[in-house]
Amino acid sequence: MKAVSICFMRFPLFFVLVFFTLSFTGKENDLGSHKHSGKNCFFKLGDKLLSIARHGDEKKESYVLISLHSNETTAIDVAKTFIEKEGGLFLELLNYDQRLIEFKETGVKFIFDPNRIFTPAGRTANLKLNKSYNKIVERQVQQFARFVLAEIPRNKTIIAVHNNTEGNYTINDYKKGNKLEKDAELIYQNPELDEDDFFLTTSLSLFKSLKSKNFNVVLQHKSKAKDDGSLSIYCAGINRSYVNVETEHGHSDEQQKMLAVLKDIFEK
Repeated sequence: MKAVSICFMRFPLFFVLVFFTLSFTGKENDLGSHKHSGKNCFFKLGDKLLSIARHGDEKKESYVLISLHSNETTAIDVAKTFIEKEGGLFLELLNYDQRLIEFKETGVKFIFDPNRIFTPAGRTANLKLNKSYNKIVERQVQQFARFVLAEIPRNKTIIAVHNNTEGNYTINDYKKGNKLEKDAELIYQNPELDEDDFFLTTSLSLFKSLKSKNFNVVLQHKSKAKDDGSLSIYCAGINRSYVNVETEHGHSDEQQKMLAVLKDIFEK
């Protein structure tokens, strides 16, 4: 493992942000069970060292893939295979194979969801939900959110890859009368497809394209969707094209088909 560059940035006494750019050659490290290659950027949060692995090359494609939950292994494995075959860039947050990030500061444990940190309201709400809020920690997590966003190339559609468990989060949640109905502006459902496998996008044109290809898809409501601090909410707020490829854990074939149809749309 060869260090290419190390950059230390000065911040207030309460926290230190550290970037390391390292070069890996298919070697496994202690941030998780997945093998990864390419440049990695590291962030020190309390006692926890977090990393974003960069798979592939950002120069070629008009999109970038990202995974924010380390335990969603189907999405991660399919994304890696897809990038190897089709090209593009995949950013993988390495968090010891866990969904939530846990770290200790002065002996106190703090917890947050890395996909609930990209807006002030969402970040605060998530820290409070996990009984981890104070102003200092909120500032630390804000810096981590900025670190993640800085790794995402500009002017590319963001493709987030996620997994759910059966019935836990489905396209039906966005239908009228259900818990996420206000978050959806438009919905299209193919009754022949699993309700757990669907797209969520901030782009009307992408919604129409996916609908025309008979995939389950939700268009996120730009003004009424709850500000939960997710990457989709952040992208909607800055008018950036975003799409989530959401499948049930274990549905590798479905996730691969969904990534393939996005590539086909973007190449036209």
